[in-house]
Amino acid sequence: MKDKLQEAIDLLEKTYDKGIFIRKDLTFERVPTNLIGLDKAIGGGIPKGLIIEIFGPEMGGKTSLGLFIAKVFQTTFKEQKVLYLDYEHRVNVDWAKLIGVDTDNWIFSRPLHLEQGMDIAEKLIDTGKISFMIVDSVAAMTPKDELEGNITDNSIGLQARKLGQTFRKMAGLISRKGVVAVFLNQIREKVGVYFGDPTVTPGGKALKFYSSIRIRITGSKSKIYNENERIMKGSVLKNSTSTKQGGEFVYLIRPDIGISYCDELFDLAMENGIITESGKNIFSICKHDVKGRDKFVDYICKSDKVKEYILQNLNDKQTERDKDNKLQVAEVSGS
Repeated sequence: MKDKLQEAIDLLEKTYDKGIFIRKDLTFERVPTNLIGLDKAIGGGIPKGLIIEIFGPEMGGKTSLGLFIAKVFQTTFKEQKVLYLDYEHRVNVDWAKLIGVDTDNWIFSRPLHLEQGMDIAEKLIDTGKISFMIVDSVAAMTPKDELEGNITDNSIGLQARKLGQTFRKMAGLISRKGVVAVFLNQIREKVGVYFGDPTVTPGGKALKFYSSIRIRITGSKSKIYNENERIMKGSVLKNSTSTKQGGEFVYLIRPDIGISYCDELFDLAMENGIITESGKNIFSICKHDVKGRDKFVDYICKSDKVKEYILQNLNDKQTERDKDNKLQVAEVSGS
């Protein structure tokens, strides 16, 4: 005979849905991005079914990073689509193609106002055929009332209230359908702040609360190898999907290919002594010498064996560091 608890569970599942009680593994399914630093900083890859905010200054590489992740989802989940909501009405499709996004196979929209874009997102995500969504950007999401009113009308707090309603409605749907929703955002400066960080992100506080991961993009002070290349730094300010907090990563944007995975491999290999520099601008790996950084990066890109060798050595060195850290913790705990 069933007890009262089981009877209540059966009744609730019959009334609502059998999926109302989750009995499966509750760990996050993660999708590796192939950016080693980013994956490490957020705990192993992009977690599905969550909201992510990427914010930073203009020309900071936010859109490039979002498009790079979109490319990964396109190649990983070929039966599903990527949804791009271009509220700023200015995304460079040629740049998206250069990064590797299949723009012939994505769903692209330029919503007229906040409510229209979120209605599009809700209906498409509910089909279960969307794997990844980019909203570009939160600052440009204009509420319908503000758009239809006069420019002199008082609309203080209107966008924040609308976004609060949006996230209360969308968060559960995004989770159930396993969609990664990336909201790109700008930064503003608060007037009269003389101590602490004067910057703030538009859209109110709702996005901060509903975002499981928040990444701030800034320019890196690292050496710039070529005049047209940009080295960007990402700081993970919030990560509710991992016990590790405050991770950082660096990525390089090249004008010919976008975000360069091979450049990151080269830099990490140099930092860990896998690639050595002998003489002036001569780099070596496994007794193979190449003159010039750019030529060595091309050598890495063209050789799968070299990539595998570097990745294996990086993993081995990380394993050694993890063991050393555990030993240090054990020694401190035992003392």
